[in-house]
Amino acid sequence: MSKTPLGLFAVRNQQAWHEACCLQLAFIPVFPTSPPDPYEEGQYNKMEEEVVAILKSRDIPFKYEDIRTALEDPGTRDWVRKHLGDDTLLSREELTLYSKIEASAGLDAIVQGSEFSGTRPVLDDEIKTATESLKASTSATESQTEALRLQCRELKSQIREAEQVEQQCSKSASRLSTGHTAERQQTDLAIEDLIHDFEEKLQAAQKTLSTDQNNLISTTSSLLREHDVVLRNMEKVAANSQSVEESSLLKKRVSDLCALLARYIAEEISCRLDRVFLETVESAKDSEDDDPHVLEKLESVDAEINSLYPEISILSDMAARQQFHSPILRVLEEWQERSQLGVEEQLQHVLETIIQLTESTDSITEKLKTRQAHQSALNSLASTYQDEVSRHKLQKAKPENKRLSKYSSRLSQAYASPRESMEMKAGSAENELTRSLETMLRRYGISFSSLRNAKSTEAVNDILNEKASHMLEMLENIYATAASPLIPNLGSADKAAQLLSSAMHCDSDFQPSLVDRDQQQRIANLEVQIGAVQKGIESLNTDILHQSDLARENFMERWG
Repeated sequence: MSKTPLGLFAVRNQQAWHEACCLQLAFIPVFPTSPPDPYEEGQYNKMEEEVVAILKSRDIPFKYEDIRTALEDPGTRDWVRKHLGDDTLLSREELTLYSKIEASAGLDAIVQGSEFSGTRPVLDDEIKTATESLKASTSATESQTEALRLQCRELKSQIREAEQVEQQCSKSASRLSTGHTAERQQTDLAIEDLIHDFEEKLQAAQKTLSTDQNNLISTTSSLLREHDVVLRNMEKVAANSQSVEESSLLKKRVSDLCALLARYIAEEISCRLDRVFLETVESAKDSEDDDPHVLEKLESVDAEINSLYPEISILSDMAARQQFHSPILRVLEEWQERSQLGVEEQLQHVLETIIQLTESTDSITEKLKTRQAHQSALNSLASTYQDEVSRHKLQKAKPENKRLSKYSSRLSQAYASPRESMEMKAGSAENELTRSLETMLRRYGISFSSLRNAKSTEAVNDILNEKASHMLEMLENIYATAASPLIPNLGSADKAAQLLSSAMHCDSDFQPSLVDRDQQQRIANLEVQIGAVQKGIESLNTDILHQSDLARENFMERWG
């Protein structure tokens, strides 16, 4: 590798300059210098560590002796400080990218391009243009500073005007506070009227509630008697319904009778065959002397009769099924379908009745809950009101009119000078009256601070009128709820409760259910038996019934 100065590599490309910085440190000319002092020796060791760290981070092989030799020269150390830094060296990512470009043979085309042949120098005209631009920006900055100064003066003048307006507003507020005293007195009179109306309506509502409570027992008993009548009717309807168990018993009875009929028919045919055979034997005894083959004929007849015995029971069973069993079952199924339709209609009627009673129960329950809530709220309101009145009577020994006038004057004073009222001592009588007034207003849902911070007398009147209308509306709702009749509503509710309680729990030790588990079990067993019979029928060869029986035909020809 040549000893070309490393600055030439920076002119060509950054990666080559980076490699030169890292690899040719040992080949930089060392100029004769004076021996280093101890401070420079410490800087030298630190620089050596930095160079070693740079070479290691970029996986570049090096020798410690070459680095120490190269860094002994102060000029070399200055060059290293200037060029071997984070702002001049390539990072690992940039070095990797450069290696890929170099491996793809595209670096030579970029380096040999005409646009990199030289760097254009800075001209005097460009320097003049930059200077003029700086002067223009400086003048613009000065003009903006002047505009900001004018805005600051204008802002100060506006602040002074705002202070003057605030002083005028405070004077106006002090003038208005004197006029609020009379309006506060009117407000107290309105509050007194509201209290009087509230007491009258509260007493009326309590009387209505007590009357309804006395009539509630008689009304409930009459409704329960009506429910008993409805339940008895439902029981009669359910008793007249045809059950599935009775239908299965009828089918079983028909099958037993058909089997008995087939057995009787088979016995009758067997008896006839026996009688015919006996008559033949008697006639054969008379003609035994004339015909020596009579005994052989009797034996053949006996064998034929014995072969017919197994078929007699099968044929009799088939005849009984075709003539009686199948038609009876069809008629029974038709009758059962008609009865099931009637039962379904009856059960649907019962279900609709129960649903109506249940819905009525829910609605009446909600109404009773609402009525109970109104009653509890009314009782709580009455007790709170009585406690408040008794507490104020104990605290005040003066008549009621003087107490209310003192409340009004204290409210006006608190509104006119709230800071002075806050500075009064806690043990004074006036402060106690103020707290009592705040408590009373809070009971009625009126904030003392809202009245005190009201901007005008009209605002105070609006607040009090709104609260008065709200209280009147609440009292009217409570009175209407207490005065509403309970008979038409409790009737359907009691019917539903009695029907559900009696119909679901009658003669039952288990949870209420509309499903009969015994009937379901019997139906499941019947389905299993029917499946077994169907499998047996499928295994039979029904073609035998249509085939001709030679022995039977011979027997019928001979004995028919």
